[in-house]
Amino acid sequence: MKEMTQLPAGAKSYQKKLTVFAYFSRDGATYHKDWGDQDMKCEHMVIVGPSPGDGFDVYGCDIGRFNDTYEKVAPGTNEYRKKELVKAVQMGEAFSVTTIVDGRVEVHASGGNGDYLVQQPGGELMAVSKVEFENMFVEAGKALPPPLPTSTFTF
Repeated sequence: MKEMTQLPAGAKSYQKKLTVFAYFSRDGATYHKDWGDQDMKCEHMVIVGPSPGDGFDVYGCDIGRFNDTYEKVAPGTNEYRKKELVKAVQMGEAFSVTTIVDGRVEVHASGGNGDYLVQQPGGELMAVSKVEFENMFVEAGKALPPPLPTSTFTF
C-alpha cells in the first residue's frame, strides 16, 4: 500500500454540499471511524452529520480549525457548512495517509482503489471513500443543494 505524503497531479477543487450540526465539548475524546481513530485530546467541536446510508457520522474538529473553515447556515441554529474548498483526486490504487494537525498525528487512515485523497485548506491529507466523497462534495462552482431539513436530524 502506497503511503501518500502529498496530493498527486490532477487534483480538482471541490466544495462541501452537505451541512452538519456542531456542538462544543470541553472533554477530549477518541472517535473510532472506518477510516481510522481520531484522537481529540482537548476541547473541540463535536460534528454530527449525515452518513452514507441512513445513519449519522460523528467526529471531532479542533475549535480553531472549525472557526476558520465552517460557516453558520442560518442564524440561531447549530447547522453549519464548510466554507473552504478542498482539493481531491480519485486514486487508482490502495493508499494510506497520516493526518497531522498542528504538528500532532490525528488520524492514520487508508483508502482503496477508487477512493479519494483529499487535501484540506490547511494542507492536511485525508482518505475518503468514493461513496462518502461523492455524497459530500461537488466540484467547485457548481450549484449547492439546499440544507437538509432539521427534522432529518432527530435523535
